[in-house]
Amino acid sequence: MNHQEAKSAMPELANKIFWDEYLPRVLDTEFPPKTYVCLSGLDKEENLCSELSEKTTDILDNDVLVNLFVSTQKNNLDLCIKKSIEDAWKIKRNQGIFMIYVLTRWFPNFWGSAS
Repeated sequence: MNHQEAKSAMPELANKIFWDEYLPRVLDTEFPPKTYVCLSGLDKEENLCSELSEKTTDILDNDVLVNLFVSTQKNNLDLCIKKSIEDAWKIKRNQGIFMIYVLTRWFPNFWGSAS
């Protein structure tokens, strides 16, 4: 095949090799990862790696770490919204000002821009 054909076939081949050869080996280790992400398209400026950010928050098992990670993702509004709603669902009591705190604590840039 010529260069152009090889270039267009490359992503499909890489994906097949990953799924058939590498992922099974990684998942079969003594301490397999909790999740994995295919990082394609990182060469594009518009790629915000939202799947990577979302899966990272999902595997963190410490609320302080999750809060710290989300606070560094100020540009990822979807992630902040998702985590605030998940946090609100965990709360058994539905009391006004407390619920507002729970929902807004995931938006650190909100508090800084209120003045």
